[in-house]
Amino acid sequence: MLIEADDYKKSTAKEARKYAYASGATPILEPDRQEAVCIAEAFKQQLPQIEGCESFLNGQPELTGIVQDASGAWLRSRMDMFEDHGSHAVIWDVKTGKQSANPFGLGKRIANMGYEVQCAFYERVVVQLRPELAGRLIFRWAFIENAKPHFIQVSELDNTGLEIGRRKVAAAIGLWNRALLTGEWPAYPAKIVTAEYPVYAERQWMEREEFDPSIRSLPPDPILCRPVPHNPKPMLDVIAS
Repeated sequence: MLIEADDYKKSTAKEARKYAYASGATPILEPDRQEAVCIAEAFKQQLPQIEGCESFLNGQPELTGIVQDASGAWLRSRMDMFEDHGSHAVIWDVKTGKQSANPFGLGKRIANMGYEVQCAFYERVVVQLRPELAGRLIFRWAFIENAKPHFIQVSELDNTGLEIGRRKVAAAIGLWNRALLTGEWPAYPAKIVTAEYPVYAERQWMEREEFDPSIRSLPPDPILCRPVPHNPKPMLDVIAS
């Protein structure tokens, strides 16, 4: 439901949003609608220019797949677009966002967001519904930048990412089934853990200490120069003393 306002600061906009939710609709502000239209138009113009992506708009959008998994669990997926070519099929997932769609950073983005799980999960659902597509199913992301001119990048995951995704999905389903059976749900460890500082962050700081003239010119720090006790006292004892 379109809200004719720039934001939700005014009471009229707030009431309109409330009414939209009560009606089962999704409210959208006019500026957001305009941006969405621009992104969609840029997408439709750019995608056909990429070889192998010409038939995207001929696919079936918002396709839902529901199946009882071989493990017994019920699975449900919702695909942005499904291209059925008979001999093979293509699953599409469209990702918009402020992040760059630069191809050199997509592998890291996929890993950080766990998108390999989505890929493997959709694949598992479709293959059980359509066994003839086993080994003939392609999963693609279309990454779109929110910033104009809304560049896009289409990406498929390599075999390593696909295999890790399948293993993660298998583990998740196994844990789900076991928890349903036992009533015991996995949680974080009931103990204090040590947070491991990232190696890359350590390396970045050590390099700065070595090459930043403003830091190299500092005199030795009196605290850091003190020898560290072999068996340091607990922090509370140190503070009390």
